[in-house]
Order: sequence, then C-alpha cells, then structure tokens
Amino acid sequence: MEGTADTELRAEITALSAVLTEEARRELAARYHFDRAALPRIDILYEAAAPLIRARGCFAVRDKTAFCGVTLGAAPDALQELYSEAGAVSDAYILECIGSMLLEQAYDRLEDVLFARTGKFLRRRVFPGAGMPLAQTAGILQLFSADGADFPVSCNACYQMRPKMSVVYTGRLTERCAERAGGICDDCPRRDCESRRAADTAGRGGRYAAPAGERAGGHMPVNYSYGYQRILGAADGKDKT
Repeated sequence: MEGTADTELRAEITALSAVLTEEARRELAARYHFDRAALPRIDILYEAAAPLIRARGCFAVRDKTAFCGVTLGAAPDALQELYSEAGAVSDAYILECIGSMLLEQAYDRLEDVLFARTGKFLRRRVFPGAGMPLAQTAGILQLFSADGADFPVSCNACYQMRPKMSVVYTGRLTERCAERAGGICDDCPRRDCESRRAADTAGRGGRYAAPAGERAGGHMPVNYSYGYQRILGAADGKDKT
C-alpha cells in the first residue's frame, strides 16, 4: 500500500504472520531459563499450537498517535487451559512463553503494516498499566469498535483481555526511521527483568542476552523463571514468591 500523510485513520484489521523458527525456539528456551532437556518439548508444543494461531492486528490513527491491538486468537488460550486443567503446569507455561514471543513478533508485523499505510514509524510503544492508566485498555478497544472494526478482543471490569494472548498499546508516529520503536523490552521500565532482551543493533527485535556464566558453560540454567514458579505455586495451593 502507498503511504499517506493523513493524521487520522479509521480502525483497520489485518491478518499477521507470526512464526517461531527453530532458532527462535532455542532463544525462547534461553530467555525463559529452560534446561536443554526441555527443547524437544518446546518443539512439540509449538507444533501443536502453530496451526491454531490466528494472529490479527488492528490500528487506528488520531492526531499522529497510533492506537494498536494484537491478538493470537482464542485457540491458544483453550490449548493452554487444557494442559493446566490436566495438571501439566510446565507444558502450560511453555505455551505461555510461546504465545508471548509470537505476540512480540506480531507487534513488528503490525507496525510494518502501519508504515505501509501511513509512511510513518511508531516511535515508542506505551501500554496500559505502564505509561498510561490501565483503564485505557477499554478505551482503545472502544475506539476500534466505534470505528466499526470487529476486532475479536474484549476486556472485563478489571481490564483483563480475552483472548488472553492479546495486547493493546499506543505510540506517537514519526517520519524518522532512527526514532522507530525497537524491541519490546526497550519500552519496558523493568531493567531487572530476568527475561529482558538485550538491544540488537542489527535488527529491531533484539535478542536474549544470556548471563556470562551461562554462555561460557554452554548450557541453559536449570532454575525456571518467576512466572513458572508462580504457576507451580498456584498448582500446589502455595504462593512461591
């Protein structure tokens, strides 16, 4: 599509491509602190989830601000719930990690579409609850609906979205490529997050930066991430914080 200088666009929905290559799945294992023994299981669960992914994006532009939404659809949630209900908490967590990485990839694909439509780049992603009130979740979804876009995402009174593998955010537009948004972690204030992706000057996404000892030893750590521990705590009826 040809770019446009318009500062207002009604909400549009687009299909998005989201695929984890073998290399990306290995990065997932390192980033979320899985042992190498988990790699075959990650591959199996990804192959089970991939045909169910229905990635969609929605965007609208108002006064040089883009309002964006991305979802993987309802099926990944249902698959994860099946594993959780069966007590397979490690598999459920792997599916959570797979969904998170697919969503990050979908952000980039949506912003490519946004550039094709407007000729401008998203400068920085601002998420409800981190840079704006959490209540703006409902406001962004209402904007899409008011524009007539049937974006398949809703939220409850606590602003939790359904499907769960969904996100909304905003960002100012810029004509300067050097100002475009980088990897998802670039916009996050949690500098101490153990799953933080290091900046990658060769590309937009960034890569997980394994700790020095982990790189030198040529292995992934056995300890699982905080999110995994919380799932185990819920399964045991304890809070393992």
